[in-house]
Amino acid sequence: MRRIGTLDTSDQARKLLGYLQSESIDAMIDPVDDSLNRDSNQGDSKDGSQKNSALQNPGLQNSGPQNSGPWNLWVRDEVDVDEAKSAYKDFLESPESPKFDVPLADLPSRSNPGLARARQADRRQEKDRVKSARRRAASRDLNQLDMPVGDVARQQSIPVVIGIIIISVVMSLSTNFSKPRANRLGTETLEQKIYRATSFVDRDLYRSEGGDSFASVRKGEVWRFVTPMFLHGDEFHLAFNMLWIFFLGSVIEKLHGSLFFAVLVTLTQLGGMALQVGLPAEDWVPQSLHGSPFVVGASGAVYGLFGFLLVRPWVDGDYPINLVPINVVLMFVMLFAGILEFVPNVANGAHLGGLIAGLVLGAIPFFGKLAASKRSSHSFSGD
Repeated sequence: MRRIGTLDTSDQARKLLGYLQSESIDAMIDPVDDSLNRDSNQGDSKDGSQKNSALQNPGLQNSGPQNSGPWNLWVRDEVDVDEAKSAYKDFLESPESPKFDVPLADLPSRSNPGLARARQADRRQEKDRVKSARRRAASRDLNQLDMPVGDVARQQSIPVVIGIIIISVVMSLSTNFSKPRANRLGTETLEQKIYRATSFVDRDLYRSEGGDSFASVRKGEVWRFVTPMFLHGDEFHLAFNMLWIFFLGSVIEKLHGSLFFAVLVTLTQLGGMALQVGLPAEDWVPQSLHGSPFVVGASGAVYGLFGFLLVRPWVDGDYPINLVPINVVLMFVMLFAGILEFVPNVANGAHLGGLIAGLVLGAIPFFGKLAASKRSSHSFSGD
């Protein structure tokens, strides 16, 4: 049983109680003083019987000094708590609203308890049906380009997703798709300068440091963990990654907000690059997983977003997004096709590292926890 709040008088308590019971919510009221006395004398059978009398027969507590309250409002069934809190809030704001004029004597829950229980069962089924429908709708949304997430969305704009796509297109074109061209004068071209500054390691520094993949990062250029995601090898590589960034990223940014999405993309890209560069080129490591700093593309972040959305519904039972099964299969097919070398020249370490980072972040309960719906300024207490 959950206490929803208190009301100043028994008349107010009975009025709200009547409304709740008319909505098939199993609610009860009792005086605050009596409740405190009962809490301190739980072993007293007389007090216990008085509690049952007060709760089950609120009409008995309608006169004398008790009418001045305050009175507790209780709800028996957890499934009705949110609706009862909403009604309590509305009642405090407008107690004279006509919708609350429901006499207790006219309630079907008093004259026909069986009907009331049936109505409560119907309401629970309807709530479950609505929740399931929303989840199915959210899953279907992932098959659409606009991917609306309805009333659960924090925002409708996707500035970070759009920014990633624009920057990726500009940087891929400005580096000739990671193949910067030299000029006849032998001076460094703009394409070469951009590629040198944004690839994971400066090639000249890499050679001078004896093949140290982290040579540029050790100099403090930590942005290189992220900037390779904006570089791509060809038009197909760019289009494919940007489609997935839009496909998965839009729904996350709408649902969680731009700041969260930016952090998620950064962390998963960092995880992907760290594993891709850190994997040893040893005989016991499959050739397809040998580490290399000379990789480009956003696929590490893509697999990170995929991993987050894959595991999140397991952590949060009310999470409104469920990936379409065919998309899950497709992502894993692409992952293993690269690892098993059916598809050559793939940064499999980045894919695997991004996926692991996304799964870990999605499995952290408080990371990306959706904000609860706006609550009243009135405090609600519960047991």
